[in-house]
Parts: sequence; structure tokens; C-alpha cells
Amino acid sequence: MTLKREFPNFDVVLDIKDPDFAEAPSDFQRRWMLSRAVSEFGDDVEHLGGQIARFVPGEERSAIEHSWQSSPAQLDETELLIENQQVMQAWEKPLMRSLAQAAAQGHGDVLEVGFGMGISASYLQEAGLRSYTVIE
Repeated sequence: MTLKREFPNFDVVLDIKDPDFAEAPSDFQRRWMLSRAVSEFGDDVEHLGGQIARFVPGEERSAIEHSWQSSPAQLDETELLIENQQVMQAWEKPLMRSLAQAAAQGHGDVLEVGFGMGISASYLQEAGLRSYTVIE
């Protein structure tokens, strides 16, 4: 089965190779579901195409060559890098302080999931919480 949706600047084509893929109680339901997915993907791509014009020039970065988990981290007072990719930088401190104050506003329990330089962790603990748990 092949589904196609044409847009002014591109086409979206879904070519189903496995006849049992996305099997539904009826062929009508299967075709409707997959047609809907093709249409929504096309709408997303069209929207993203318009958003690209709002991008600001960025910095070219080298590709990540290895799994980040096995790559050495470079940490100093200004930034955390893994494979030369910026994970966190010191300029984020004012933003992290504001986010921590908002998260700690009720002085309850906070769970933080992520990794970085410990900036938000410090601010959250300073804000006075009943409990704080971090998963790195």
C-alpha cells in the first residue's frame, strides 16, 4: 500500500512494505489511520518549513562520534562539554535560579532528572524544600 499527500513545496509518501504492518479490524480503518499519519506529518513539515526562517545563525558543531555515556566529560567553571557538545554553560545561571524559585515555590518535594553542572541543584536546595531528589 502506498499513501501520498501533495503539498506545494514537497510530497509525503508512505510505502508500506509489510502487508501486516498496522493491521486494523478493517482495511478502511487501517487506511484512515495511516492517511491521517501522512497528513499530520506533512502538516508538521510544512509548519517547520515556515519556522526555519526564524532561526538565528548557530555554531557549526562536529558530529557526536561515540555514545555520550562512554565519552569523557570536560567540566570547568564556565561549561560542561561532552564530545565538544555544550551540555550546560555558566550563562544559564540566572535562568536556572528563576526556574528553581518557581519549582520550589511551594517548598514541597522536587524530583530533578538530568545532568549538568549542578547549577539548578544548588538553587533548588537553597530555596528550601521538604525533599529534593536528583537523578543524573
